[in-house]
Order: sequence, then structure tokens, then C-alpha cells
Amino acid sequence: MKKIVLILIALSLAFTFSQKVEAQDEFSDVMLYNHTLIDLPTAYVLDYYSYNVLTRAFSDGGVRMGLMFGVLPNLNIGANFVVEQFIGSSNSAEFLTPTIFAKYRFFDGTESLPGLSVGYDGQGYFYDHNRDEYIQQQKGLYLVTSKEVLTPGFNLHLGVNMPEVSDSKAYIFTGADYTIDDKVTLIAEVDNIKTSKTYRFNLGIRVDLRNNFYMDFAVRDLIRNTTLANGIKLKPERICQLGYQSSF
Repeated sequence: MKKIVLILIALSLAFTFSQKVEAQDEFSDVMLYNHTLIDLPTAYVLDYYSYNVLTRAFSDGGVRMGLMFGVLPNLNIGANFVVEQFIGSSNSAEFLTPTIFAKYRFFDGTESLPGLSVGYDGQGYFYDHNRDEYIQQQKGLYLVTSKEVLTPGFNLHLGVNMPEVSDSKAYIFTGADYTIDDKVTLIAEVDNIKTSKTYRFNLGIRVDLRNNFYMDFAVRDLIRNTTLANGIKLKPERICQLGYQSSF
């Protein structure tokens, strides 16, 4: 029953988007999708009155839907909804507790200085039901800077985050993206940098489809093969996600 409900919601959203697409051709010509990379936030934000819907398929039949809104100038808020074992599993789908995120761009940057944003993201990865927590922690509170450098379409990003403010552990993340002819974006990022055993290297490609739709293909944790303390073995993970971005 839950699967049927989700499918109906997805179809309703797709129908709504398709009705709006016809009036959005001019807007789609200038669409930018670089407010996030694969796992990393950037200092860029959605415009006021804009919104983004991003659906990701990940390991073991999981699906994550993220909704983001430009509620005020330079301020984005949203939520993530995760369903485990939704695709290709004989087990019942399981809905996890939704998480929230927010981002505020407090410095737009100049010709020589990068833009700066502060935010919070409560979405982790690989939920451990026995411990009631995510194995790969959420980004938590973060500060990120972004700047277009060297050549048009090439952006560098650098940030620091604290998954749990109470334990004061901070991690560094960095990434880059390069957009070719406003159609294809190459993405590389290094996340969770603290020691040689904690970092994750991700690679991906983003394709601008048409009418405000885009698709990402990526591999997370590309060069590692990690066994966690609880015995769970993590291998490079292939993900696919479909996004839609427009304005009200």
C-alpha cells in the first residue's frame, strides 16, 4: 500500500511539473543546478521563489526524495524523505524519519573573493536500525565557500562541518565542478576529511536533460572498501538521481 501511495505522489508531481514546463522555456535556458554536488553542499543557493525536487536511487533498493525551496533571498529550506527497500525488494518498504536542511548565503562574494554560506543538513547514509543512527553521519552544521575560477563554468568549493555540535568533531570537505556548454557537468568531491581512514572520494556526471530536468550518475566512496566496527562492509556505491528545478 505504501508503494502505491508513493507511486501516485510521484505521478502527481510529474504531471504538475509537465503542465508548468511549457511556460518555463525561457527560465530553463539560464537554469543552474550547482547548489549541491553529489553529497556536498556548495555556497550557491536557489533563487527566491525557486524550488528543487531531487530523487535518488541508492543501495539495496533505497529511494530518497529531497525538496528544497528558496523561501527568502539567499535562504533555502527543505526536507529529505527516505524509503528503504522500495525498489526490487521482497521485503516491505520502510519509511525513515524525515530530516530537514537549511542554507543561508550571507556573503555573495566579489570578483576576487568567494561566496560564503552557512547551513544545516540532517540527512545521513546507511541507517543502522539496531543503533538507531546513520552509519555515515549527517553533514550537520556547516560553513562552505564557493568560487568560479580559472575558466567560466569551473567552480571550487571548500567547507567545514560538525555532524554533532555536542561532540565538537569537525570535518573538512572540498569539491569541484566543471560545466561544459551548459549541458554536462563533471563533478569530483572529497568528503568527511579528518584522517586517512575517514575520507570519501566521489565522482559524478550531471546531464541537463530539457525543460528544467537533470540527471546525475555518480559513484560514492570510489577508492575505498571499508569494514565498519559493526561488521558492515562498505564498497563503492553507484547512485542515480533525477532532479527538477523551477520557480513559482
